[in-house]
Amino acid sequence: AFGPPPPGAPEVLGLAFGVNHMGDGHLEASQLLFSGSYVIGLKAAKEYKALTKKEREQTQRDVAFNVAKAYYGALVADERVDLLDANILRLDSLLSDTKVLQEQGFAERIDVMRLEVQLNNLNSEKAKVQQLVNLSYQLLNFQMGRPINSELTLKDSLRDAQLAQITTNTDDLNVENRIEYSILKQQQSLAKLDIQANKAAALPTLA
Repeated sequence: AFGPPPPGAPEVLGLAFGVNHMGDGHLEASQLLFSGSYVIGLKAAKEYKALTKKEREQTQRDVAFNVAKAYYGALVADERVDLLDANILRLDSLLSDTKVLQEQGFAERIDVMRLEVQLNNLNSEKAKVQQLVNLSYQLLNFQMGRPINSELTLKDSLRDAQLAQITTNTDDLNVENRIEYSILKQQQSLAKLDIQANKAAALPTLA
């Protein structure tokens, strides 16, 4: 092929070099036999799962408590308005009677003026309490996850509401039975595992 071309052959010949197909393959498998960080990581995953469950329980309790607190706060505000209305009605009636007595000479002008001042004070107090009622309803909507200006009507009154009795159960007074204490203990366990993981990072890994 590299000598003089045979008679009648073209001066330039095309020759193919190399191979038509070429490939390379690589397969590797590994089995972890020992890793201190991996073992501690498994323990930490279980501890973190337990911590998340307890935090969820605490959140549910906090939401229920905050809603109940806002609910009874709204009931108290409504009751204050009712009491003020009753006092205003009584004082207004007394003021009318005193004015009649004063016109007939059985009461002094100073008595009428005192009742008028008291009535004005009650009306001012009612205006403030009415604002408190609006804020109480907005807070209740907020705690329930509703728009704060949503319309809300309470079916109960403070007189009809059955307040939970306060018990003196010694189990409730034990700090170890509280969810907050349990969460702190769980966080302490995670912190210890974190220290162990940092120490285990210096250990060799066998595979």
